Amino acid sequence: MIDIRNIGYSYPGSRKEVFTNFSLNIKGNSIYGLLGKNGTGKSTLLYLISGMLRLKYGKIEIDGEDAGRSSSSCSTTQRKRCTRRYSRHTTTPWRQKRDIAAAARLLQAAKRHSG
Repeated sequence: MIDIRNIGYSYPGSRKEVFTNFSLNIKGNSIYGLLGKNGTGKSTLLYLISGMLRLKYGKIEIDGEDAGRSSSSCSTTQRKRCTRRYSRHTTTPWRQKRDIAAAARLLQAAKRHSG
């Protein structure tokens, strides 16, 4: 389960918040889609959930563990399974690495939750 409670985030140097008091509860054993226009915060949300970005305020927990403080690492096998991009857009290598790491952390959490 992923529990997002009253989070706030803005990119450094930006006055506009990407998320303001945003909350969401994602139950286990379900399939969810994250849809939205360009620039609406889809990737940012995944980076926040994976702990790759730090929240301005609020809390994100994955199976009761604070996502920002998780020290678990993903295995090489898990990383290889997450290397496919969900988008056909061309991205820079650093962004691909961030996306792969975020997907691997989410896969690891889902695997822990499913037993």
